Amino acid sequence: IIGIGLCGVFELIKETRFSHPLLCLRSLQALLDMLQGQQPEGFQTEPPDVLESLFQLLLETTVRSTGANDPTGQDITALSCACLFSLVVAWGDTGKILQAVSAILTNNGSHACQTIQVPTILNALQRSVQAVLVGKIQIQDWFGNGIKRAALMNKWVLKEVSIDEDERCLLQTDGSFLYLLCKDGLYKVGSGYSGTVRGHVYNSTSRIRNRKEKRSWLGFAQ
Repeated sequence: IIGIGLCGVFELIKETRFSHPLLCLRSLQALLDMLQGQQPEGFQTEPPDVLESLFQLLLETTVRSTGANDPTGQDITALSCACLFSLVVAWGDTGKILQAVSAILTNNGSHACQTIQVPTILNALQRSVQAVLVGKIQIQDWFGNGIKRAALMNKWVLKEVSIDEDERCLLQTDGSFLYLLCKDGLYKVGSGYSGTVRGHVYNSTSRIRNRKEKRSWLGFAQ
C-alpha cells in the first residue's frame, strides 16, 4: 500500500511540472530534505521497484531542457538534480550512480548556469571516503577539533615568483585561484581546482605590494 501511494505521489510530481510548477518545486524541496537526511547506502533494503520509479522520475526531470527566461523551470531542474544525487547515494547502487552522473554530464549544458545545492548526504559520503583514505574510522572536523595553527596539505614551488626566506607573504583564495601578496606585487595563481593549472601565474601587478610598515592585509569578498 505504501509503495502504491508513493508511486502515485511520484506521478503527481511528474504531472505538475508544467501545470503547477510552484507546487512541484515545493514537493521537490520536501523530497530533498527527506533524502539528504539519510545515510549513504541506507536504502539498500527498500523495495527496488519504488526506488526505480523515483529514480526515473528525477532523472527525467533533471535532464529536461529549460529556457534562460524560465527561472522556475531552472529551479526545478536544479532541485531535481540535488534529489537525484541524494537518492543514488542513499541507494548505494554503483550502476545508478554512474547512470545519474553520465546523464548530467552529457546533458545539453543547461546545468552550467544553475546553482545546484550540494546535499548533506553527499558531504557525508565524501567524509567517509576521506576517512578511509587516511586510515581512520571517522575523520576529524574543524568544528569539533578546531584548526591547527600550522598544517600543510600540499606544497609546490612557484618558479615565477621570487620571495625572500624571511618574507611573510599574504595568501587568500576565492575557491579557484590563490592570491599571493608579497613585496614585489600581487599574483593570481592557479590552485589546481575548478579547472585551473596548479602553480601557474595567471596575472600579476606591481602596483599593489605587501609593505611591512603599513601592516598590509588581503581578503576576498563576493
